[in-house]
Amino acid sequence: MIRIAAVALLLLLAVSLDSTSVHRKKHVKCNSTAYPPDPDTELPWYNVSLDTPARDRWTPLVSQYKGHIQKMVGQIVHLVRFIDIDHWIVDIINEEGPKILQGAPQDFIDEIEGVAAASEMPLGEIVLLNIFYEVFSACTSIVTETSEGTHIHGRNLDFGLFLGWDFTNHTWAMSETLRGMIVNLNMTRDGETVYKQTTIVGFVGILTAVKPGLSISINERFILNGGYAGLIEWIRGDHDQAWTTWLPRQLMDSDASFDAAVSALQGTRLLSPVYYIVSGTGPDQGAIITRSRGKNDDSYFLSSPDRWYILETNYDRWKSPFFLDNRRYPAQKCMNESSVTSVTPGSVYNVLSTSPVLNRLTVYTTLMDPHSGTLRSYRQNCPSCYIW
Repeated sequence: MIRIAAVALLLLLAVSLDSTSVHRKKHVKCNSTAYPPDPDTELPWYNVSLDTPARDRWTPLVSQYKGHIQKMVGQIVHLVRFIDIDHWIVDIINEEGPKILQGAPQDFIDEIEGVAAASEMPLGEIVLLNIFYEVFSACTSIVTETSEGTHIHGRNLDFGLFLGWDFTNHTWAMSETLRGMIVNLNMTRDGETVYKQTTIVGFVGILTAVKPGLSISINERFILNGGYAGLIEWIRGDHDQAWTTWLPRQLMDSDASFDAAVSALQGTRLLSPVYYIVSGTGPDQGAIITRSRGKNDDSYFLSSPDRWYILETNYDRWKSPFFLDNRRYPAQKCMNESSVTSVTPGSVYNVLSTSPVLNRLTVYTTLMDPHSGTLRSYRQNCPSCYIW
């Protein structure tokens, strides 16, 4: 039995925010002063060695953040049990956790098991944690190409929508917890950095990553044949599909070029639908790849000088966004106040810091440079912003 309370909350919030959705569209004031951000908000850096056996490579970091992981898992389990009063979902996850991992790449299995051991959490609940990050994140990603041929790849990660509203502090409880779990990583091999990423401790896929020549960010896509259907098929033995956030990690850990990465992201069967936003370093090397589980629905590329930026939130570009979540229009409006000759990392950061592109769900903003393979990420917290 599924409680209707969650649906009622959704409808209540929708009705209460109906008037503000109009305000969002007509009265956008672009932020011009957010950059440079406060240095204290820059995320901490850690090294993870790919030379270390997969089961052990996350242990030092996970041990340090064990309390945060346990708190986040507790919030997720509490939410699931609230929605599912018969508790069968969590019970299945705990019982079937090892089965969910069957058929996955061995490194993926070993890393998940290592995270569970280091965090002293049941394996099934760490699997659940990773699944939640695959299907409950909302984002904004932008790729630009300047008149000088350089590329800027920016993104906001929003997480926690309808996952526990704190009526006392007027915040999303999971977003608050997550802000204490986000870090920057140098993924190394033989003492050299292979790629950099911004991630959530305990999560083994990739949401935001860069190496020289390639950057990738991932935005959730909401369609009916979503990740739940893929997960059920996976449990039933259909392993001829890739985990949405593990595929980019495999690409980052290879010598894949922009073209090779785009081809793989377009053509690989996936566990869940997604938007892949990709940047290279050559002319017009920027793409939004709109994926359903079984096929590529659309690929939209930079085309300079007219299409000097591409922008994705969580809605198909040929459709209007959900009227209560129109981050696309404000972001486009503010990007259009710049130009191919004047856009800078700072101006992209300012766009990503404009409400409602920045909102109470936003946990970090990242700027990536695929030419140098550098990444800068900053913790975000905007109590005065829209609730999403």
